[in-house]
Amino acid sequence: PTFDSAENVNVNGRTTLKTKSRWEGNRLVTEGTQTVATQSGEITATVREVRTVGEEGLLVVETTRTSSGNPSTTKQVYRRKDA
Repeated sequence: PTFDSAENVNVNGRTTLKTKSRWEGNRLVTEGTQTVATQSGEITATVREVRTVGEEGLLVVETTRTSSGNPSTTKQVYRRKDA
């Protein structure tokens, strides 16, 4: 992937994810569309993912997916496992 607003395309089976990533200060923002091919047709959702380094060096990833006008947001926090 690139982080300079160039488009990235990832295909995994019936799912195609097209995204562009950019830096906004200390936040890495990725936005795009996810399309899933089904027997009934395509299902498309918009995706926005914001990555930051939070307190104590924790990686925070907030993802919002919007399909049929209904947004759903999840927030994940990752802690580095000490070896």
